Amino acid sequence: MAIPFGHGWDRAREEIYVPRDRTGPSVPSAPDADTDRTGHGLWDQDAARDVLRQQVVEHLASPMGVLVVVEAEFVKATGSCVGTYRHTDGLLGRPEHRQRGVFLGYASPKGEGYLDRELFLPRSWTERQSLRVACGLPSDVTFATCSQMARRMLSRALHAGVPHSAVAGGPDIGADAGLRMWLEDLGETYVLGVPGRETVRVGKTALRADAITSIWPDEAWHPPQDRQGADRGELMGAIQLEPAPSMDWRRWLIAVRYSWDRESTQYFMAHVPAGTEMEEMYRILKAYRQISLSIPEARRTVGLDRFSGKSWEAWYRHMTVALMAYTMRNMLHKGETPAC
Repeated sequence: MAIPFGHGWDRAREEIYVPRDRTGPSVPSAPDADTDRTGHGLWDQDAARDVLRQQVVEHLASPMGVLVVVEAEFVKATGSCVGTYRHTDGLLGRPEHRQRGVFLGYASPKGEGYLDRELFLPRSWTERQSLRVACGLPSDVTFATCSQMARRMLSRALHAGVPHSAVAGGPDIGADAGLRMWLEDLGETYVLGVPGRETVRVGKTALRADAITSIWPDEAWHPPQDRQGADRGELMGAIQLEPAPSMDWRRWLIAVRYSWDRESTQYFMAHVPAGTEMEEMYRILKAYRQISLSIPEARRTVGLDRFSGKSWEAWYRHMTVALMAYTMRNMLHKGETPAC
C-alpha cells in the first residue's frame, strides 16, 4: 500500500521504500513491527516524515511562518497499546488508559500543516525489558520528556532550514526554562505558554505570573487589533520583564483572557527583538491556537487517534501517514496541488 500523498508519489516512494539498515540499533521483533495497517513490507517512516516536511516547505513556507509544538492525549481501550499510562479523569473521576503524542506543526499565511511527531514513553515503557520487547523498542531509545522531544523536532526543522519567523507552543512545553534558554541562545523569537504559577522577574522582584496580572487595573487590559480576537471578547495585557536578555532582545509576560472571565486567563512568555509590536506577538500566539485546534480536526478527518497497536514503529507509521493526509487535505482545500 503506497502512502497517498501527491501526484508525484512514485519518485518520493524511492526515498521511502528502502532496505532497512540492519547494522543500526537493534530492534526486537514486535507483533506488528514489519507489517501493519499503514503498509506491507518495510518502508522508512523517517524518510516519509522528511518528504512531508519538503512538501510543507514547498507549498506553505513563508517568512511569516511559525513553528508550533503541541501535545495531544489519546484515550485507549486497554493498557497494552504502546506508551499508555493510567490517568484519572478529572471530571468523571474514573481511571483511563492514555497515550501522549508531541507534534510539530507549521502555520503561515498560506495554510497549516505538520512537520514531525514523537511518541512520549513513560519510564515504565523504557525501563522494563518486557515492555521494550513487546513494543519492539529500538535499543537506543531512552526516556525523554515532552520538552526534550520538542527540542529534538525543532532541531530537525531548523537544520532543514524551514522558513519561519518564530516558535510557539503551549504551557506543557513553555514551562521548561531550559528549552526557552536554548531557543534564546539560537536567537529565536518565541511565544510559549506558561502556567500561572510560573515565576518571572520584574527588576529584582520575583513574582508568580498570576500574581502579577491579578493586580492589573482594568485599563491594563485591551482588545487585540485582530478582529477575530476582538469579536470573541478577548482582552490582552503585557509587561516587559527585566533584566532584558540583551540590548537587541526583550522578554515579555503576556496574558490573554475573556472580558467577562478573569479565571480564563492564559499566560505566555515571549522573547522578541526590541521594538516588536504587541500585535506581532499576538499573531504568533494565534498560530499556536491554530495548530492546537487542528488536532481535534485531524482526529475527525484522518483518524489521528485511531491507533491501538503494540508496536512503537507502527505508531510512527500511523502518525506519519495521518499527518500527511491531513496536510495534503489542507493544501487541496487552499488550492495547492502537492507534488513530490
